[in-house]
Amino acid sequence: MGFRTKLIITYILIMLLTLLVALALFSFVVQQTQQDERNKTELRLQRNAEIVLQILPPPNYNYQLTAYLQNISTFAALFDARFMLIDETRDVLLDTASGSDRLTHSKLPDYKLAPRDQNAYRGYLNLNGVNYVYFALPGPNISDSPSTTDNTNSRTSVPVILKTDLILAVPEAQLAFDWLAFLRGLALATLVVVLISILAAYFIARNIARPLILMTRASEAIAQGDFNHRLEQAGKGEDEISRLAISFNRMAEEVAGSQQSMRDFVANVSHELKTPLTSIQGFSQAVLDGTVDTRPMLEHSLKVINEESARMRRLVDELLDLSRIESGQIDYNWRDIDLKRVLERVLEKLEPLILQKGINLVSSINDYYPQLAQKERRINKDSSQNLLPQDSIPGPIVWGDSDRLEQVFTNIADNAIKYSPQGGEVKVELRLTGNETVSVPATMALTGNLYCWAQVRISNTGPLIPADQLNRIFERFYKLDKSRSKKKGDSTGLGLAIAKELIDSHRGSVQVQSVPLTYVFNYPFPLTGSEGFTTFTIYLPLIALPLPALPRLQPSAVYPELLK
Repeated sequence: MGFRTKLIITYILIMLLTLLVALALFSFVVQQTQQDERNKTELRLQRNAEIVLQILPPPNYNYQLTAYLQNISTFAALFDARFMLIDETRDVLLDTASGSDRLTHSKLPDYKLAPRDQNAYRGYLNLNGVNYVYFALPGPNISDSPSTTDNTNSRTSVPVILKTDLILAVPEAQLAFDWLAFLRGLALATLVVVLISILAAYFIARNIARPLILMTRASEAIAQGDFNHRLEQAGKGEDEISRLAISFNRMAEEVAGSQQSMRDFVANVSHELKTPLTSIQGFSQAVLDGTVDTRPMLEHSLKVINEESARMRRLVDELLDLSRIESGQIDYNWRDIDLKRVLERVLEKLEPLILQKGINLVSSINDYYPQLAQKERRINKDSSQNLLPQDSIPGPIVWGDSDRLEQVFTNIADNAIKYSPQGGEVKVELRLTGNETVSVPATMALTGNLYCWAQVRISNTGPLIPADQLNRIFERFYKLDKSRSKKKGDSTGLGLAIAKELIDSHRGSVQVQSVPLTYVFNYPFPLTGSEGFTTFTIYLPLIALPLPALPRLQPSAVYPELLK
């Protein structure tokens, strides 16, 4: 059963249930109304009977029945009721009904006279198969034909006096509700409502189910490998369906991107492994075939095999490292880190490479201190103590893993050195900032301190990175100068990707900017448009400053989930 059919059936069941509840409530109201109307009608009939009793006093014994009938007929037309005069012998002396319903001169064997107390009494009669409700009043005494009695001396006539009841009757059908007619009308109304409900439910269900059906088809298409399938109704409204369609399209784009990244990753890994494997296979085959017949050639072959093996080892290690970082399986040794000391170790480690390439290194990792010195002088303006020399000044404190942060700066600085030409410049700076472009949690505000972030900038002269390529810098295996990498084989293309993941795990951020070299320096010789000045800016949450007068921020304010 489809979703649309389920919706239609649900709507119909809800409407039928609503009709049944409405019918039950309506029947209850009708029943109460009917009973109220019946009581009112009976009360009105009783009052009419009492009025008749007051207007028509009992006649004398010689009252003529014909005159009484004339008066009663007038009241029958006035009160819209059936009047009957019944004597104590149960004979109907008067009946205002017409036609075959008139029972004059008939007997009512089951009738009993009402008490003679001038009150109206209610009762029920069946007259010619019709049930009546009536009110009986004490009627006049009617003189019948006289009876003859014999005495010894004479014969005398004694009149017969008969007691009578005057009743006012109406059919019970006038008081009862016509349930059969009501049910017929209700059944017809229910049928019309059900038909309208089915049509309305069909169109409503179609409109509701259509986006879901399209999403189902789209998800099936994506499951079969068609990652370009999108929903057209996304963005056409603000309801939940539209937002779901937008989310679905975004998910499809993410899945497509993920699949493309996976394909690129497999292709890149295959390519990166193929190059050293080809070299290893070629030189080892040459050694086995005896082509390498001199010691220098043998040493060269073994050197190439060793270098390519080391390159493969670095590639595999970095792949495993990146995989552990992305899956959250890497263990961090969280503690207070002196960021300046980390940068000093990185520069010391890269010094041989810098000297080898003849690059000019500009280090400004101590320049952040004068600002703190001014603040220290302002806070301790009466202090006569001299400030520490810059070389012995500790750096800003961040919360993190020292080895991993060293790996971050090493990867970025190594990338800057490799892409700087001989005689170029690499600059490393350490700053403190409250950069508003970086999201700063409210809990990271340091009392009395304007600095919220430690900023490390690593810049280099070299190839200009096009603006449309900046967002790809941190992709795996991305290389701006692929020809140089192929020739020298000194880059795996994973260093910046690993650095980005590690910075994110430290709740930091990294930005990259590349501008033409003419914007930065006034070179005396002409520059081509392909030369630029590239800057990587790393932001790390600041925990504390090296001066005791400034407060320290608890790591739990920045990394609450890491300290549970």
